[in-house]
Amino acid sequence: MVKIICGVKGFGKTKRMITLANEEVKNVKGKAVYISNSDKHMLDLNHDIRYVNAETFGINSYERFHGFISGIFAANYDVEKVYIDKVYTFFNLEQTTFEEAVKTLEKASEQYEVDFVLTLREDPANLGTYLKEKCL
Repeated sequence: MVKIICGVKGFGKTKRMITLANEEVKNVKGKAVYISNSDKHMLDLNHDIRYVNAETFGINSYERFHGFISGIFAANYDVEKVYIDKVYTFFNLEQTTFEEAVKTLEKASEQYEVDFVLTLREDPANLGTYLKEKCL
């Protein structure tokens, strides 16, 4: 499953995702991973959630992002939840390509039995039907 927390700047997307991650980690049997582009919120998360600052790995394109996500699953077979904050900061995509990226994550979700939650700085009214259905 892929879910998106979307809203305009200042809507509280990151805070909402941190709250969700901290609540859900209590019921996760495997691992939970939180990916961001800084260390700003590292101390806000439960210590059982693996925090990854993707900026330290040079993630600046969709291809690198996809490889990075694949590497997480290759190294950790028991990842159940992946939270990706500010997903647009990792690659510059148009909405149609972003939809393709979400569909790729949906396939990974099924293959590896993992749930993804993303934050997206966008008004849900501006999204297409497929992406709107993914919004929390």
